[in-house]
Amino acid sequence: MISARSLAPIFLDKVRRARRAETKIGFFLGAGADISSGGVSFNELKLRCMRRFSGTNRHLPVLPASEIDAEFNSWLQEITSEADKAALIDYVIDEMGEIEPSEGYLLMALLAQQGAIDAIITTNFDNLLEKSERRLGRSIFQVYAPGVAQPYVSGATIQLPLKPIYIKLHGDLDARVVTHVTKEEIAARRYSPVIIKLVRQILETHQMFFIGYGGYDGLLAEAVGAVKRQHPKVYWISPSRPKADAPFVGKLGAASIDHLSLSFDAFLQQVSRETLAEIDPLRNSPVFLKSLLADRISAANVRYQAAVLGNTKETARTLIRRVAVDGQLLAFRKNERLPLAVLSGPSGCGKSTTIAMILDDVSEAPFPPILVIPAGSIRNDDLAGSIIREIESGFGDSLQRLFQFSSWLKEQGLQLMVVVEDLNDYSPRLDEIVRLFRGVLEVASHIRIHGSIKLLVTLRRETWNEVFPRLDRTTLKRVLWESTGHNDQPNAIAVTEFDDAEARLAFDQLSGGPITGTAFDRLPDNTRRLLRDPFSMRCAVAQEIPLQSTILKGSFVKLLLQGRLGHGISAVKLEMLEHSLVQVAEGCFLQRTTWFDTASLASAALDENDVRALLDGSILTRIDAATLAFGHDRILEYFLALSIRRGRAMKLTDVRSVERSLALAREYSHLRSAMAQCFVEPERPNERAFGELLLNLLRHVHGPIASADELTSHLRLFVSDVLVELARQNPSLFQDLLGTLDYRQFEPLVARRLSSAIMQAATYATNDVAFPLWLSRVANDPSDDAAATEVLLYDRFVRQARKNGFVRFPYEDTRIFQNYFFNPNAPRIVGLFRLLRLVANVEEFDAITGPEALTPLASFCRLLKQWAASTGGDSTSKLIATAIPARRYNEFFFNAAAGWIDRFYMSESRKSLRTSFDRVTRRGTVSAEDLACIFAAASDLDQPASFSAANLIVALSFRNDHRGTMDVLGAALRDRAVVSRPEMVDFMLSALFVGKRLTHNGPFPEIDRFTRDLLREVPDVFLLTPGSHRTRSRNGFLDEFDCQFEDGFNPFAFYFYDAVHHARAATSARESARSYVVPLYREQLAAYESNGCSQGVVRVIHALGQMISLWPDEGLAALMPLIGRQDPTVRRAVERVLAESFIRFPAETDSAMAASGAAFDHATLYHIRCELDSRLANRTFEQVHWCRVVAFLEHLAPSQQITEAIAGALINSTSWPEAFHEIAGVLEAAVDSLVKLPPIAVVPAT
Repeated sequence: MISARSLAPIFLDKVRRARRAETKIGFFLGAGADISSGGVSFNELKLRCMRRFSGTNRHLPVLPASEIDAEFNSWLQEITSEADKAALIDYVIDEMGEIEPSEGYLLMALLAQQGAIDAIITTNFDNLLEKSERRLGRSIFQVYAPGVAQPYVSGATIQLPLKPIYIKLHGDLDARVVTHVTKEEIAARRYSPVIIKLVRQILETHQMFFIGYGGYDGLLAEAVGAVKRQHPKVYWISPSRPKADAPFVGKLGAASIDHLSLSFDAFLQQVSRETLAEIDPLRNSPVFLKSLLADRISAANVRYQAAVLGNTKETARTLIRRVAVDGQLLAFRKNERLPLAVLSGPSGCGKSTTIAMILDDVSEAPFPPILVIPAGSIRNDDLAGSIIREIESGFGDSLQRLFQFSSWLKEQGLQLMVVVEDLNDYSPRLDEIVRLFRGVLEVASHIRIHGSIKLLVTLRRETWNEVFPRLDRTTLKRVLWESTGHNDQPNAIAVTEFDDAEARLAFDQLSGGPITGTAFDRLPDNTRRLLRDPFSMRCAVAQEIPLQSTILKGSFVKLLLQGRLGHGISAVKLEMLEHSLVQVAEGCFLQRTTWFDTASLASAALDENDVRALLDGSILTRIDAATLAFGHDRILEYFLALSIRRGRAMKLTDVRSVERSLALAREYSHLRSAMAQCFVEPERPNERAFGELLLNLLRHVHGPIASADELTSHLRLFVSDVLVELARQNPSLFQDLLGTLDYRQFEPLVARRLSSAIMQAATYATNDVAFPLWLSRVANDPSDDAAATEVLLYDRFVRQARKNGFVRFPYEDTRIFQNYFFNPNAPRIVGLFRLLRLVANVEEFDAITGPEALTPLASFCRLLKQWAASTGGDSTSKLIATAIPARRYNEFFFNAAAGWIDRFYMSESRKSLRTSFDRVTRRGTVSAEDLACIFAAASDLDQPASFSAANLIVALSFRNDHRGTMDVLGAALRDRAVVSRPEMVDFMLSALFVGKRLTHNGPFPEIDRFTRDLLREVPDVFLLTPGSHRTRSRNGFLDEFDCQFEDGFNPFAFYFYDAVHHARAATSARESARSYVVPLYREQLAAYESNGCSQGVVRVIHALGQMISLWPDEGLAALMPLIGRQDPTVRRAVERVLAESFIRFPAETDSAMAASGAAFDHATLYHIRCELDSRLANRTFEQVHWCRVVAFLEHLAPSQQITEAIAGALINSTSWPEAFHEIAGVLEAAVDSLVKLPPIAVVPAT
């Protein structure tokens, strides 16, 4: 059975051999070709004529073709006036003249120009082929038609022109000559003898294709007479088979006709796909043809997919879909205004596979909506030229041509997303990548007017950080799309590592083969962490790697090499291949390229079989016939790291050598990753040397005389990255190197910096490494510096307990935790306060009145009973005598430093609180007069301890009379004289919050109402920072921005605290609560931004910073839409919050920064990750923490009146040691009584 593909070689041979081809090809076109161009059939045209000119028959019914002919002929014969007949002909000409040629006509003209068609005969009198010539800007055909031209006859011979001939039997629109309209004319009107002679000659000598022709021209068939064809077969292309009774079918003989059921356009498109693929027929033409473009784009995309998927059994459908990324890409493609987006992420996280999957999704589209241009194929920074080369081989002014292409796409209602894939592959040099990106911006600016071409640039996250600061911000604003829709936030679409849910899904999807039955959650902790890296996941699952054992990230590449080359390969052969590939990687580094030629492989002793095996295994990939590259960046970096470890490419022996190498890494981006691998995964012989070098680097960058120059800052950031990767990938080595580090050998300043860096890095390690490291540091450090480490400890401890459903706390029975919480050599109260700090960090106690809190409550009961049974020394005397450890716990009482508490006991404000406290303890309610006294004490901004004590008094009043206290505070909040003073607003909202949480702990709609009322009545109060002078003197801040930002006053904070608390309570799944957006946050942020009030935006960011300390997941998620803003004040505020968040939640902050897609230059990264300000680390205890502790104690011992006892001790004591001693006794008595209580039933975790 014939097909267009089977016929294509006939035309292809003609194109290749041009005029030397023996076979001549002729087309015979009927009305079906015009219909493909949006034209009408001859019968439809007759109906239109009758409706247009008939005075009595305007509404003709639908008639069979034979009746239409009879009706038309009868009507036409009634027209006797020559003028009327002329008008009819003019109408026919005008109707046909408005039709534009379809793509089939343009393709037919191109085929003729390339020598694939020698002659075209048609019964149509349109000018579609002539229009095609004009649109192509070429003169292709010699036209023979009545009123146009006749063939030249010399004797008995017709002299044929060099051009392909085009015979129009029934007239020509351009000449305004139509000879055959009626059926009688077609049946009886004679044709030119010369034309008939030429038609007969063509029918006899050419391989004929009848397209869209019915074959019913009887007179023509008769005039042609007997035909002695040289080619026995005739091809008839039409949707339906030709009728046997058609005169021309009888003339040709039905047996000699091969029918192909295709339309005119479809036939030309399919033939041209094969025939014109090798040439560039549209060069310098203003015309674009959809079918040719579709073929070229599809071919380019197929090459890309093959390169991404390699020669493995993987297909795009086995890759893991990144739903969030797909959603952002879809939103970008729908945006008609901004033409450019950036897709960034670490190497191996799935940028290329994301594009491959999208290509697979659109593979069945008639016109591919995506074209991938590998950046490595771009030459001379000319992106426009590369795009044009892909679609038509390129020429001339490529930018102008691309503009024409963009315009054509818009006219056709099409859109094309051009993916500039892997900008890192363009050059290892940053300056060259920047230059290309500037070229991308130029192209985006040039074509943005049409909205039909979208540019998507993919590159590594670290490269985006480096490139962004070197780009023109004005141009970026004009062209760059960003998911938040904010034009001051030029962020990329971020591809990050899998989260736990994605990793589990990916593992289940990919492990249908060799590791079926292996549960992801039962894999070792470190292995699960590594499998969050998509590249490692694919390697592990594809190569049957034994996942139950702990393996290192770089080992995946070695196991990949072994797996792809066959498990039967000998160790000697594998070592030889490894050595050869190390040599090739060295050559890439020395030449500062990522590709190499075949000669490099030969010099590395790799023969053809080796190269073929490496190509088949996707260890190497072919760029073109003479050029190859490693199959993935990570493979190149692995072999380069091997070379560095062995001292071949370079030697890393001391601080200076590392600094020099980092300077080279600015020219060769893969070098930095390879260097880091040497420390994270050192080979056995030199493991000790790299360990000692890392310690020397730590001493150098954290030393007392470490310089602040750019070289040192790059080194410090590199060392920080190495620590993090060491903790993540090789936690056992991290523990061996740093777990037993003796900080006493360093100067105090150096020890403090080292401790901070190492303790933070431990947050990336597994529990069995992190917990002992933190606990050891806390136990051996009597200074205040250990407080920050304790915060890291509690955060991880609570998260692990939550993961276990609070059925039991992690490691609560192990010796190291026993020594921490129940140390017999320390005062018992120290262990109690440590347990209470744990309570302060358990968010589940926010809903302690509900059944969901019973499980963690029961776990704490077990811990407290253990504490009660411990045999510690004197409860308080030893603690107070040493004094230093006590300062770690003053936040439970005043959330203030010890010096400020001393001032409280010497101030008059304490005395003014006594009267109100006495009234409240007698079951009274604060009155307006009491509030005035409390205000006087609480409004002293230099006395935070008074503020906390006043909060307790109001909380007791709430417990005595909730409604009455609410009325008093509500009246005060409606007093403009009160709410116009920021310190009063601060106290009122705090008192409301603390009082409600300690006495009711349920929904708190009043805080929402009060906040909105304040925004309406006194909006300016939200912009004030009344305590900035206090932060300057208390925390040593000198910069005005820092002083204002450090000020604790922020009315938004209480709203944020409560809104997230109730979102958690109302949400069954923690994951859905994480995506909860505080309503007022969005509303007020939008209001400030629309008014251009950056100060207001900063106050919202300030409140988010306080929110992050309580709910890091929700807080960082809410901050993410602001990360990357370019307004200097807003940007500084965001970076300040990130720096503070990084101290406590480094891994979560890193993830938020990566997921935001924002670019962070070197200075910003250094500020956030390395300039760890100890003044920021102290801000870890908020009112919510305080409320959790008191509410927990109240719940355990409701008859003890603990709140009154604590408040009384605070207010009535004469010094803080006295208060501390009394409160310690109250707490011990309360917990001791717990031993006699029946155990609380444990609710199983769901």
